[in-house]
Amino acid sequence: KGKVAYMAPEQLSGAEVDARTDVYAAGVVLWELLTGRRLFDGETEALVLVRAMEGHVPPPSSVNPAVSSGIDEVIRRALARDPAHRFASAKEMAIALERSGTLASPSEIGEWVEHIAGDLLRSRAEQVAAVESAAAREVVSDPRVALAPREVPSQVSSISVSRTEAPPASRPAAKRSAGRAAAAGALAGLCLVGLAAGAIYVTMARQPVSRQEPRRVEHETHALNVASPPGATKAEPPAAPAPAAPVVRWTAPKPAAKPTKKPGCDPPYSVDPATGRKKYKLECMK
Repeated sequence: KGKVAYMAPEQLSGAEVDARTDVYAAGVVLWELLTGRRLFDGETEALVLVRAMEGHVPPPSSVNPAVSSGIDEVIRRALARDPAHRFASAKEMAIALERSGTLASPSEIGEWVEHIAGDLLRSRAEQVAAVESAAAREVVSDPRVALAPREVPSQVSSISVSRTEAPPASRPAAKRSAGRAAAAGALAGLCLVGLAAGAIYVTMARQPVSRQEPRRVEHETHALNVASPPGATKAEPPAAPAPAAPVVRWTAPKPAAKPTKKPGCDPPYSVDPATGRKKYKLECMK
């Protein structure tokens, strides 16, 4: 794929292509940049194809006298009809351009760009500045949310340390389970001591070593009271739990006694054989 004017002869003839085919296309682009005209031009694509297959390439200095002979040599090699005579890669071509000694400095490139497209660049810069200033005016900054101060307890009431002794085991099974529990506790204690030692080592490595003498630790039960700062309120002891509500038990009511039936009242009526109507007995209605 691509335009015919930038295709190498082997690509136009359907032969195998490689990196040297791209070097040929780069040579065509460089020739046109230096001369300001098309290398292979024609009114129709067929005419362009014929001129590209002929491969007549004049040196760019014949069109632009400012082009040095070193650049002419680089372009001549890049546009060679035989791929074996071209640069093996684009990197090799770039190195040849650098060694030609005619590359422009960054300041010269800047002056050239300013001369060619200075007005257009200034117009775009003004448009960008106008858009940025309008966007800055429309931005509404959100007020910062003040975070509530974190409450820190002013006093540690008391910390008591006491030793408890396990009741003596009465059975051998209890002794074995106690031994296992003690072994597990000792193992966990060793792990905890190792972790604590590692943490202390890292902390001491990052901080200067304190020269204060260690305090003696008393084995007896003691209480540690930390004085609260001036003006701080002491924490009140927790209120006593409210008394439990009385429990009311529900007792099912006893069923009412069924009234005793009067004799001759089952059923409490009689049927008139002539009319078929019911006649209720007055004594059964009381």
